[in-house]
Amino acid sequence: MRKISSRQAVQAGWIRYKNKAGMYTAFTLFSVIVSIIVATVAARIGGLFAFNTFIQTTVIAILAGIVSGLLNVGFAHFARKDQAGEDVEFGHFLDGFRFNVNRMGEANSGTQTTLDNSECRLLLEKKKKRKRLHVLYMTLILKTIRSEKE
Repeated sequence: MRKISSRQAVQAGWIRYKNKAGMYTAFTLFSVIVSIIVATVAARIGGLFAFNTFIQTTVIAILAGIVSGLLNVGFAHFARKDQAGEDVEFGHFLDGFRFNVNRMGEANSGTQTTLDNSECRLLLEKKKKRKRLHVLYMTLILKTIRSEKE
C-alpha cells in the first residue's frame, strides 16, 4: 500500500481549498452558526428533562450528534464532487440532509429505496475496488508468509 506523506496531503488540501476558498469558508461559518443554534435548541429541549440529568444530557448529545453528523456527510458529498471535477455549488454541502434524511424516512415508513443508475454504478465500482483490495491484501499476506518461511 502506498503511503502518502503529510506534506503532500497538506499541499493537496491547500490547493483544493484555494480553488473553492469562498465556499469552504462560507460552509465553516455556516457550520458554526448551525452548531450554535442546535446547541441552544437542544439545551432548551433538554431543559424539559431537568428532573433527570442523564436524560437531559442524552437528548442534547443525540440532537447535536445528528445535525453535526449530517453536516459532515454533506461536506464529504461536496468534497467528493469537487475532487471528481464536477461543478459544485453551496447547496451540495446540504446533500447530507437531502439524501440521508430522505432515506431515514423511507426506512422508518417501510418503503424500499430505489437507486438511480449513477448510484448503482458507484456501488458496483466500490464493490470492484473492495474486491481488488482484498485480492491485493491476500497476495501481500501470502508473499509475507513465503518470505518468512525462506
